[in-house]
This record gives sequence, C-alpha cells and structure tokens, in this order.
Amino acid sequence: MRAPPDHGGRHVQPGRIAARWCRDGAAGGLKERTVRETLALFRKRNVAYLWAARFVSHLGDWILMIALPVWVYQLTSSAAILGFMVAVQTLPIICLGPLAGVFVDRWDRRRVITVGYLVQGINVLLLFLVTTPQRVYLVFLVGFVETAASTFAGPARRALLPNLVAEQELVAANALFNVAFILPRLVGPALGAALIAWAGPTPAFAVDAATFAFAALAVAGMRVPRASTQPGAPTPVGQGLGGVYQDLIAGVRVIRSRRVLLVVLGVWALLMFAAGPVVSLLVVFVQEALGGSAASYGLLESLLALGMLAGFALAGSLSGWPALRLFKVGLVTFAPLFLLVANAPNVYWAGVILPVTGMTMAAIMVADETILQQATEDAFRGRVLTVNEAVVSSMGLISAALAGVLMDRVGVRLIFNAAGVVCVVAALLGLICLRETGASEVNLGSVEVEPS
Repeated sequence: MRAPPDHGGRHVQPGRIAARWCRDGAAGGLKERTVRETLALFRKRNVAYLWAARFVSHLGDWILMIALPVWVYQLTSSAAILGFMVAVQTLPIICLGPLAGVFVDRWDRRRVITVGYLVQGINVLLLFLVTTPQRVYLVFLVGFVETAASTFAGPARRALLPNLVAEQELVAANALFNVAFILPRLVGPALGAALIAWAGPTPAFAVDAATFAFAALAVAGMRVPRASTQPGAPTPVGQGLGGVYQDLIAGVRVIRSRRVLLVVLGVWALLMFAAGPVVSLLVVFVQEALGGSAASYGLLESLLALGMLAGFALAGSLSGWPALRLFKVGLVTFAPLFLLVANAPNVYWAGVILPVTGMTMAAIMVADETILQQATEDAFRGRVLTVNEAVVSSMGLISAALAGVLMDRVGVRLIFNAAGVVCVVAALLGLICLRETGASEVNLGSVEVEPS
C-alpha cells in the first residue's frame, strides 16, 4: 500500500483534495476491485461463516426491534418505558465496553463470539415470560444482557477479521461485513411487521433466538488455527481487578501514543456527536422543517439505508486505495452534504441528497474500521476497538440528550445546522492532522493470514 500524497507543508484547498487523490491513485496504479473480486472473499470458509453469522443474527435483531416495542406498549401503554429501553441498551457499551476489550485480547476470539451468540439466544427466550405489566422489568434485563454480550462478541469479530484476510483485502472485507449490518435494516422491519400482522409479536422472540443459534453454529464451524484467534503477541497480564485495570490502561496508552489512532478517534467522536440529533430528531426534522409526513420519514430512512448500502459496495470496489485516503475523501464529501441536508427546502431535495450522504458516511465507516485494525497490533486490537466504541457511543448519547433539551428553544433546523458545523470541524481536523501521515503509521497490525 502506498501512503497518501505528501503535501510538503503547502496549502491545499479542501475542495481539490478528492479530485487530486483520485488522479494520483490512478497514476500510481492503485487497483480497484470489481464486485466479483470482492464477493470472491466468500470463497474463504472463515469469512463466509463469520459473515453469515453477522447477517442472520442482525436480521433477527431487526425483527425483534419491531416486535418488542409493540409487545411492551400493548402491555403497558407507556411511551416512557420504550425510551428507557433504549437507555438500558446503551449502558453496557459505555460501562462494559473498555473492560470487554481486555478479555477480547486475552481469550480465544472465536470462542468469545460463539459464547456471545449463545448467551444472546438463550437470553431472548426470557421474553416469553413477559406476559403481564409486572414482568416488564425482564425486558430491561434482556436488553442489558443482549448488549453486554454483543459488547464482547462484536469487538472480538472485528479484532479477528484482519487475521482471516490478506492486508490488501481488509477494506473490501470490512465493506462486506458492513453490508451484513445494513441489509437487515432494509428487510428486517418489513419481515417483523409481516410476522406481527400474521401471528402477533411473540413469535419474533423465537425467530431471534433461532438466528442466534444459527450464528453460534456458523462461528463454531470456522476452521481457524488457534494462533489466529488469540492475540499475536504477549501482553502484560496482571492478576485480579488490578491486572484488568493495568491491561485497560495499556490499551489506552496505545491510542495516546499513535497520532493516527488518536485523530481518527477524535474525528469519529465528533461525527457521532453530530449524528446524535439526527438519530433522535430526524422524524421531527422531516415533519417540521421539511413539511413531510410519517410516510415521508419512512421513505427518507429507506433512502438513507440504500445510500449506505451503495457506499459499502463502492468502498469495497476501492479497496486498492489506502484506508487513510478513503477516510479523507469521505470527510471532504460528507461534511458539505450534511449541511445541504440540514438546509434542504423540502422532502424532495432531502430525498435526493440523503442517499449520497449515506454513501459518503459508509465510506468513512469502512475506512475508520480498517485504520483502527491496521494501526493496532493484534495483541491490543480488542482494547483499542472497545475504547473507541465507548467514546463514540458516549458522544452520540450526550448530543442526542442535548438536542432534546434545546429542541423547543432553538428549533430543529438550527440544531441540524449546528451538527453540520461540527461535521465541518471534524473534517478539517482530520485533513490537517493526518495530512502527512503515511502508510507506515497505519499498517502496524498486519499479520500473516492463516489458510482458510
């Protein structure tokens, strides 16, 4: 992989950066992958099994996301409880995430993923006991345990993936696994709604449990040598809680000692701070600022998801690009597009801009994931990934709460414009701080790929 062009300290106008990188990439012989070449990753047994586990389990999650609120609201008629459910599911990411990373770096990662799916599947079955309003507390317990298990399994999967593919395939692999994340979002709600209309909400509990059982079997069927499922180098491991704390601090020091990790974390945290109001207030923005309806909101959500799906496909085809270059190009294009959405005069304009915005966001997501994996040695990868996720989730939660408080005082369009300004700041931070960062600072975590 080649480093991004060195600007030698010269001032380069941001508007020209994307075009220049495209030109330099073509001149330098950077290879673009075809869709067929990207899909050829499925010929690797381990990649195919791990991808199938992610896709099927996430499909079950989306079916449950539609059915569970319907069931809880039928029992309680309380909207406040639905909001509390979301908060309970966010807590493990923030509170347990960094600690989970310590154990992801200590334990066999394939086993962590398998056990995580099994715990989630058994846990979902507890929802069948929620038959009266007095048992609604079980919903909160299930939500907490579900997220806690995924806090271990998710980073373990992301930390394991670089050991299953060649270095030049990692961008394409991350793009494929993000497709497994976004496709269920497109089809899962429709399946969940159809299931509710046909048999009520409770069968969705069994469906979700079955998807976790399938995922656990798929991961258990992977043929991964033990050396590829555990950290590639020894790390100081203390005893008891003190040892866990020491290992966690060691992971934080890795982030602090590497500019590329620290900057990418800061940029992504700012972007998620900007995204918080979008997630919580998009329906309000559509109806009050754009003059749309509930149907318009659903359509725009679908268009955004379709744009992200296209963006993941595009990122996979650009896997010949260094991840750092893809990250910068994504930043350059995403920030102005976000501001265009914030100032769209009506639903029609938003419907044109949102899919393109989703494409650029997808490119940033794939590049961010790849940079974190490549710039971190295998022995520290779990901790770096979980600390990153905890910080980012905290920023999104804070901004969503802040937007809710400010909504009645300043209006939803001003909040969206403020979020757009944060995106511009994040883009400038990334472009300036990473201007002279080379591939040698990113490709530290590469390992020899085991046969699959």
